[in-house]
Amino acid sequence: MKTRFWLGTMGTALYLAGCGGDVTSDEAPENVQVDAATAAGAQGSGEVRIRTIRGGRVVDLTGAAATELFDLLGAAGFESSNDGGSELRLGTYVGCLSRTEGDYCQVVDTSATTRTDGFLVTIHGRRFGAGASELFGALAAAQGRSPNAAQQFQSGRFLCERSGSNVWCGLRPAPTQAELALRIIGLEPVGPDYVYEGWLITPNGPITSGRFDVRQGDESFSFEVPLEVAKESTTFVLTVEPAFGDDPAPAATHVLAGDFSASLSTLSVQHPAAFGQGFGSAKGQFILGTPSSAAADDAAYGIWFVDPTAGPGPSLDLPTLPEGWVYEGWVAGPNGPVSTGRFLNAAGADQDRGGPAAGPENTPPFPGQDFIDPAMFLPGLTAVISVEPEPDNSPLPFALKPLVGEIADRPMGVLQPLANQSGRNNPRGLAGLFDERGRPL
Repeated sequence: MKTRFWLGTMGTALYLAGCGGDVTSDEAPENVQVDAATAAGAQGSGEVRIRTIRGGRVVDLTGAAATELFDLLGAAGFESSNDGGSELRLGTYVGCLSRTEGDYCQVVDTSATTRTDGFLVTIHGRRFGAGASELFGALAAAQGRSPNAAQQFQSGRFLCERSGSNVWCGLRPAPTQAELALRIIGLEPVGPDYVYEGWLITPNGPITSGRFDVRQGDESFSFEVPLEVAKESTTFVLTVEPAFGDDPAPAATHVLAGDFSASLSTLSVQHPAAFGQGFGSAKGQFILGTPSSAAADDAAYGIWFVDPTAGPGPSLDLPTLPEGWVYEGWVAGPNGPVSTGRFLNAAGADQDRGGPAAGPENTPPFPGQDFIDPAMFLPGLTAVISVEPEPDNSPLPFALKPLVGEIADRPMGVLQPLANQSGRNNPRGLAGLFDERGRPL
């Protein structure tokens, strides 16, 4: 008989490789027979079942494999018909039935083998007049290409190759893993005792996607995650975690977050699962002065975030931080940054009050520090307000530094400005979920 392959989108009958190979009925396997009875018999047998018939083998496909092949036949232009609520897509040796109970497909060929060379099933047959050759043509047609265009075609889990007068096709096992691709910009190392950790937020709770360290501030990472977890993920969250003895749940120190849309997530500090805002409203000033010293000529050795014209009152206007974070003041110069104290409330004293280098006198109830002993001259350095993990992860400032200002040599009590740097300094990133072939889920 002469085998036809219905590959044209307009229903034109085409011969594979441009010609119809003549195969006698004694050589050819039986044609595909797809109906509700055979579909019901294949249910519960897993994705693949092989049966022996006159002239060859029948490969029964159910579940996800059948659904993928059903869609492939539609893309290839196979004839379609409806019967009692079921849809049939039929060729000569390949056919599928879609119904409420699930999808079912048959591929008929001269030879089929289960679990070989990493494939769930392989199908072997003649270049003309066999299930493998018809499937080869379907893969080509689904991509809008001629079967003559290549020796190999693949789509999803299906792969077909032709060699001489034979065609071979394989069905890969259903994937169980996906890839999380992550790019992070603007973050800094968190010290030897801490790590960054990613979390996929699912209806069943947060699932870790892996831990990593940042070295350069603009880095890419890749993690293997369970496919089902990836498919259920709605949000990605990045946290700072203890490197040792960590609770398996996410820490409160959420740095970046973003919702997945078409398998991609834009990560920012503004997301509600991170800080909920970008610190664009932060503003502040500072003064030079040394309230812990009785000397009259050492104002340039102390910095205080206080407004002496307001009662005195706080000179910082900062957003409220979520759990797991505090503010910290710094003076930074050629010898590195030095902390001026950590605080949550700009209207109260910071955690170390006047600091370890302060003099013997009392200091005001606001954030700040005196550098009397050892002495440190502050003009020419830079004042910084950063956002820090709590507990502290490093003796250095964290990557979030919303306010920065140069320290000028001004008389005691003269307010100096801090500029808002959040628009260009905030960390950010991208997260994407991809299948085993690098396609978005």
